[in-house]
Amino acid sequence: MDGDFRVGNWVVRPQRLSICVNGKDVHIKPKSMAVLECLARAEGRVVSRNDILDAVWPGADVTDDVLTHSVTELRKAFGDAPRDPSVIETIPKKGLRLMREVTWIEDSTNQHRDEDVPEAARSVPNALRYALLSAAIVLIVVAGWPLLSGRDTSLRTDEPKSIAVLPFVDISQEQDLQYLADGLSEELTHYLSFLEGLQVVGSGSISLFADGSDDQRAIAENLGCNFVLDGSVRRSADKLRVSARLIDAEKGIQLWSHAFERPYANIFQLQDEIAWHVSKALSVELDVGRAETRIGSTSNVAALEQVMRGDSYFDLTPGGLDKALSHYREALELDPDYALAWMRIAWYYGAIQFVTEDPDTDEYQRLGEAAIARALELAPESEYVLMSASSVEFMRKDWFAARRYYDRANAITARRAHSVFLDASKLEVHLNMLLKLGYVAEQVRLLERVSQGRRLGGANAHFLPQAYLSAGRVEDALDELELGFPELRARSNASHTGMSAALSLDDPALIRLWSQRVLDAGVSEQREMAITTMLELLGDRDRALARLREVYESSPGLDDIVVVWAGYYGDSELALNAMRRSMDLWFFWLPLMAHARETEGFKALVSDMGLVDYWREYGWNDFCKPVGDDDFECR
Repeated sequence: MDGDFRVGNWVVRPQRLSICVNGKDVHIKPKSMAVLECLARAEGRVVSRNDILDAVWPGADVTDDVLTHSVTELRKAFGDAPRDPSVIETIPKKGLRLMREVTWIEDSTNQHRDEDVPEAARSVPNALRYALLSAAIVLIVVAGWPLLSGRDTSLRTDEPKSIAVLPFVDISQEQDLQYLADGLSEELTHYLSFLEGLQVVGSGSISLFADGSDDQRAIAENLGCNFVLDGSVRRSADKLRVSARLIDAEKGIQLWSHAFERPYANIFQLQDEIAWHVSKALSVELDVGRAETRIGSTSNVAALEQVMRGDSYFDLTPGGLDKALSHYREALELDPDYALAWMRIAWYYGAIQFVTEDPDTDEYQRLGEAAIARALELAPESEYVLMSASSVEFMRKDWFAARRYYDRANAITARRAHSVFLDASKLEVHLNMLLKLGYVAEQVRLLERVSQGRRLGGANAHFLPQAYLSAGRVEDALDELELGFPELRARSNASHTGMSAALSLDDPALIRLWSQRVLDAGVSEQREMAITTMLELLGDRDRALARLREVYESSPGLDDIVVVWAGYYGDSELALNAMRRSMDLWFFWLPLMAHARETEGFKALVSDMGLVDYWREYGWNDFCKPVGDDDFECR
């Protein structure tokens, strides 16, 4: 028994990795679909966990956790409750079974096959698993790109062609060129975005395709584009070999592929050649000559490589950030006028404040502002630089300046009507502005609309759980975190969000689980001691608060720990003191802070920070509202 089938009222389409009910499709991971098929074939009988593991992960050294994650994903897709299931039932010490009737749809294996796709094209392996969902979110936020699940992406003469550029894959034996593969695909994306008549949806950001699917059609459908460009990179001595292929995602056929081998010093020529071949394969009639270079970029190959190397290290750890900074500085030694390298210097000084226990905040802000000023001097029309300036001003809590830079970047985007490419930096800036200024409902609507049942990948994976938590949907936040946690590379943000959610539920087991995950993600000795002490004193309010006050006095870098635990124990004054000193406004809107938000101290805090003036200008958020002409209240 293969092909499509029904589970009660749900239609399951394994080839499409989807579960459909009432016309709505929810996409799931391939392994989760395989688990569902295994249970469906049993037709209501109990299947042991070992039998499922053997069938879905044959010969693999996996733990029972992978099956648990798949079942959790399936239950979420079905809307099934583990404590009161109606679809998938867990039989203690025996296994799992489907509770709904399974009926197989006749000839479904042919009904949904791509009739027009040659077998050779269907068998082409899809190696890339990287996500462009981040760019899709930005397209809705800023450019209004219509990413609806039912969008007809067929080519029409009155619509420009659209392409998604996936990050290239490092296939070298040493596996040490991923930074180069990511950088090359990002530069290609920028190059193609300037070709008139071609809409580009893509980003070189390092982020995994959220549901693990390697189906190019699914990627294109999610992004609302017609074509997908992917490729690979290999280097031998001073030679660089780049293979690229262009896929018609609607038909599932490969339109064009080519391998380029050039001296490494000719990397810019390679970008030109690949872009030219792609445009020719698409039959786009262009009369624009050579496309522009990315604004603020460099013509120095060695400087470009240093930035690519730095980007590969950039994460929220002191060691990674310091390695990134050394490469960015080396890039500027090679090309002092490299605006995008100056922008990355500014990002370093913004990020390092969050991972250093005793940051010299004033000095970091001064250095960050100087880097942004230099970048803007060199590239005043660069959207990337403007968005970085917006981010730096946001961290400085100058909300109006942040908004001005943000609006300038969007104005430039609007003038580039032939291109809809928007950098992933815009995504982070916009989502941060929504979440941290308290426009949580708007952010949830946006993220749910774009995700379409998929999880966000990479650097943006934490936004939806944080938005759910701030919106009071605590269990949804934990479900989203649990589903995506095994695939996360950087688990620090997710773990902190999980710990805050567990504290909101006052569930000791969950508090211990997520607090331990914070520790497992790698923390400083001071942070480890503070969290370990909170776990030891769990339930002992007086002693825990006494210890938190000591942490507050001695360790400013641990304000995030003080805020959530003080909120948990109901000490609004201590929580507000830590919030005033903290740089992260997300804490303001946590369920744990509900009581603190009703105090005069909170009103004074948001007034002193200039947030009330911002809300009066751009609209009140979800938690505060005006009372008369001169007053306001928060909840």
